[in-house]
Amino acid sequence: MKKIFLLTGHANFGKSKTLIELTGTTNSQHFSINGIDFALKRVSNDDIKGKALKYIKDVIKNNRYDRMIVAFCPDFKNKNRYSQEIIDTLLQNNFSLYFFVLMKCYRSDETVKEDEIDQLKKAGNVYLCNLDSENAKKRAAKFKEYIIENM
Repeated sequence: MKKIFLLTGHANFGKSKTLIELTGTTNSQHFSINGIDFALKRVSNDDIKGKALKYIKDVIKNNRYDRMIVAFCPDFKNKNRYSQEIIDTLLQNNFSLYFFVLMKCYRSDETVKEDEIDQLKKAGNVYLCNLDSENAKKRAAKFKEYIIENM
């Protein structure tokens, strides 16, 4: 069974810091947990827009990994983020989706909105992480637990 773990949040929610803590590095494109290999995409669709969708299509086409960890922005209103297209592509290719949602921005009071969470719930399993964004090490540990529980 193919699975993708989407570290979810908007800009400045701590996705990059969480992935650095999870992997122990800033530049790896692959990661293993308990002997299972994952394709890893650190930059989310709010930063690289259509390139995130292209990356996912490339991983699927190459059929090298049946597990992925990607940073993901749930901005369904801004079509340039390709959020829905990413989800649709994954579902069409028989991936089970697991969203680990970083709820709080570290630079403002912004949170992931309820309608965005509802969209995610329609597509897959959703875990809401309310840990403060300055606590990247704890968030990474919780994300790893979530991945292991659902591998």
